[in-house]
Amino acid sequence: MELKFVGEYFSRRFKRKGIVDQGALLARARRSTKAELEELLTWVFTNKRKDKCIDLAGRGYSVRKTNIKGYNSALGYLRNHRASKGVRSIGRRPVAEVFPKRCEKKGLKKSK
Repeated sequence: MELKFVGEYFSRRFKRKGIVDQGALLARARRSTKAELEELLTWVFTNKRKDKCIDLAGRGYSVRKTNIKGYNSALGYLRNHRASKGVRSIGRRPVAEVFPKRCEKKGLKKSK
C-alpha cells in the first residue's frame, strides 16, 4: 500500500531513502535503531523553506525546520504498528523546537 497523507514533496523524500510504501516504512523502522529512525523521520520531514521568513497573513513567520504534523503522523502510524522504537513526538519536545518564531521580513508592516 502506498504512503498516504504525506504529499508529493515528502513522498519523494521517502523514495530517496528506498521507502515506496507503508510496508517498506514498517520494515525500515523495525530494523532501525531508535536514533536511526528519528534521523530518518527528521530528514524526510525537513521543510524545504526551513528557517526562512515568509509572509503569513501580513506577519513574518519563520518556517520550522521540521514539518511537525507530517513527522507526528508518520510516527503515529509506526506506533500503531508497534514500530516506533520509543521515538518522541515533536509536541513533547522543548518549546523552542515546536513553536514558530516571528521574524522581520522586508516589506511587511511591524505588528504592534
